[in-house]
Amino acid sequence: MRFLLLSLLSLLATVFLSADAKTFPYASIAEKFIYKSAVKIPAGSYTFRNRATGQYLLFDPYHYGVNAIVPAKGKSNKVSGDTTWKVIYSGGRNYSVHHRALNGNDKCMSTRYMNGIDDAAVIWGCRIDTAKPVLPAKNKIARRRQPHFPTKQTWLFLPVDSKKRTVGPRTYFYFASNAHLYNMVPRCLYPKLTSEGTTALRDCMDDDGKMKLYTDKKLHWELIKRGK
Repeated sequence: MRFLLLSLLSLLATVFLSADAKTFPYASIAEKFIYKSAVKIPAGSYTFRNRATGQYLLFDPYHYGVNAIVPAKGKSNKVSGDTTWKVIYSGGRNYSVHHRALNGNDKCMSTRYMNGIDDAAVIWGCRIDTAKPVLPAKNKIARRRQPHFPTKQTWLFLPVDSKKRTVGPRTYFYFASNAHLYNMVPRCLYPKLTSEGTTALRDCMDDDGKMKLYTDKKLHWELIKRGK
């Protein structure tokens, strides 16, 4: 009986792994396309403003929760400490994006994986590019999170116009998650809240293998450097 149970569990694991591996048949091509299209930007302090909505990306734990990143609205939609982010070079064409928690600890913009998809950008304690990385407790279920945090906490910037590859006014970028490029359709930051109240991620392109980014201006973000 035990042997049959173990065999069944093994079979189920194989099925799920196979399904996961086949999530996006063009993933290896898309991953190369995203990395080739991404550019290096100067590290430093930035604001991110959406092209279509004019909303800045905001971290305001007093009003929206300690893990929520939101498109700013009303009086909060302005250049301020809450809408200014620290961008740190993380190797290759990858960057980590930082803010400060209420207690002053370093927090990183991270990709949340839920219901089989990278659904949102949230802000968690940094495990990379920080003086005091947050380490998981050895006995926590959180250790099962996949993929590893270096990809969940790194992002790529793809210029909308390949001729405009430097940051500045009216120069726009796709803000792409690095988390599941190896097996899923690339996901980009999108100025809409999920049901849990944090900024959503949307597909950056179709799954037809044509490697053409969507032209939706809600996927475009203006990066303005505000300091070192």
